[in-house]
Parts: sequence; C-alpha cells; structure tokens
Amino acid sequence: MFNIRNYRLPTALFAVMALSSLATRIVLLVESLPNLDFSLVLLLKIFAVGFFFDAVAFSFFLIPFAVLRIIIPDRLSNSRFSRVVIMGFFFLYTFAMLFNAVSEYVFFDEFATRFNFIAVDYLIYTTEVVRNIRESYPVKLIIGGLLLLTVIPFIPLRRYILESFPVVSNFRERLLSGAVMLLIPLCAFFTVSLSLSEISPNNYANELAGNGLYGFASAFRNNELDFNRFYAAKDNNLVMAQLRNLLKSSDKNGLSRLINARGKQNRYNVILICEESLSAEYMGAFGNKKGITPQLDKLAKESLLFTHLYASGTR
Repeated sequence: MFNIRNYRLPTALFAVMALSSLATRIVLLVESLPNLDFSLVLLLKIFAVGFFFDAVAFSFFLIPFAVLRIIIPDRLSNSRFSRVVIMGFFFLYTFAMLFNAVSEYVFFDEFATRFNFIAVDYLIYTTEVVRNIRESYPVKLIIGGLLLLTVIPFIPLRRYILESFPVVSNFRERLLSGAVMLLIPLCAFFTVSLSLSEISPNNYANELAGNGLYGFASAFRNNELDFNRFYAAKDNNLVMAQLRNLLKSSDKNGLSRLINARGKQNRYNVILICEESLSAEYMGAFGNKKGITPQLDKLAKESLLFTHLYASGTR
C-alpha cells in the first residue's frame, strides 16, 4: 500500500531546491530590472516557467533515489547506518544548493546569463579558474557562511525526514513507485529543452525563466554556445556594403585593393609573436620585476612596442 511517509526525503530535497532557486530568481530579477520591460504578465511567466524548470532539474536527482528505493529492503533502510548516511547526504545537498545559488549570482553578474557552456569550459580548466576565484573572492568566508546558513533549513527538515522512519513497504510498491520516479526524468530528457524558457524577446527574461543546473547540464550535453545570442552581429551583406562604402570600392566580389606607396620601397623583416593568455602584467616591459619574459622584454626594447592596445573580445 502506498505510504506518503516513505517519500519525505525526496519531498524535503525538492523543497530545498525549489526555495533556493526561488531566492536566486528573485535576486537575479532585482539585478535585471534596468534591462527588463517589466509587466505583471512577464513576471508571472518568469516564475511559472522557472518553477517548471526547477521541477525538471530536480527530476534528475530522483534517479539514484528511485534505484535505491527499488533495490534496498526495509530492513536495511531502517538501520541506524542508513539514517546517518541520509542525514549526511541531506546536509551536503542543502549546502550544495546554497553554494550553487551563490555561484549562479556571481556568474550572472559577470555574463548576464545562467550557467552555459562557459561554465562547462571553466570546469575543464580548473587550475586557472580555481586560482582566479580564490584571488577574486573571500572563498573561505563564503563557504563558512554557507555552512552556517545550511543549518537553518537542515534542523526542521531533519526532523521531518526522520519522522518517515520506520519505512514500511513491499517490493511491489517499491518497484512501482521507483519506476514512476524513473519515468519522470526520462520523459523530461526527451521532451524538455531550453527553448521552452524563451518566453520573451528579452534575453534577461528568458534567463530568469530558466534553471542554472538544468542550463549547465544542457550545455554539457550539447557542447556548444549560441554565437548570435551572446555576441553582437550584423547581416553580412550590410557589413560588406558599409566596408565598400568606407573604402570607396565598387568591387562586389571582394575588398582587395592594390596600393602603390610613394618613395623608395623598403623590405623590412617583420616578426609577429602571438601568445594566447599572456597578460601585459607578466612582462618586464610593462613593469613586472620578476624577469619572467626576458627575451620578449629584450625584443620590446629593440622593436616597435605598442603600449595602448585593446582587445576587441570579452577579455
């Protein structure tokens, strides 16, 4: 016979995710207000669709619970060891949801978007990213504060979860309920996509209607970043027409020009050194005293050095 008490753990887990996601959405909404055409209809869409994606994201957390629910008998579920493991997992899960909320805020503040392939890329280059985070934020203070904050929902929900013991069920009931819990994320995997969060022409509204964890998983799965969504672009024909006008060129096939310079032709030896991720702060030519780039510093003294150059990208 179905007993709702047996499912207090997933109920508590969903409550933690839903509340942390709601708080995150409200904070991001306040930060995005200057960029939104605010209306009651848009607000309802943001929170309704947002809750839907929160539920979809949580459904994937049901997978291990459903599997364990099927295979673990009541005798083992009701053991002292099982209760300790469940409480430990619930504490770590609550901390992880709060940590994710803070991470989403920092990421949104930097990129004006939920987690996407940039966040996935950050996990690949953990050495550089972790060092950058430690230099930019008081990590120990943040983690300590989150651990203390975790206690607030943990204490009342701990009591709520422990009241579900002892677990009373039979294999047929566990198999049926476990199959249903596995069916939910399976259906979501094949029917739900981030395109459902596109509720407005305004990208801020669309990001608020999404879920960071779901966006991260989707980016990891698709392994791509929508260029036109995150970078300014114009129609190629319009751009080429503007270039031809600036160059006073009537050539419709290209922008090639033949330039005959005045005076004697000089044949210089030009060497272009392009080093990815080499910041000026590491070079002695720009004030570094550690002698990290002696050869480049020597070349800087013997050649033409540009000191007022800016990148056209996002760095």
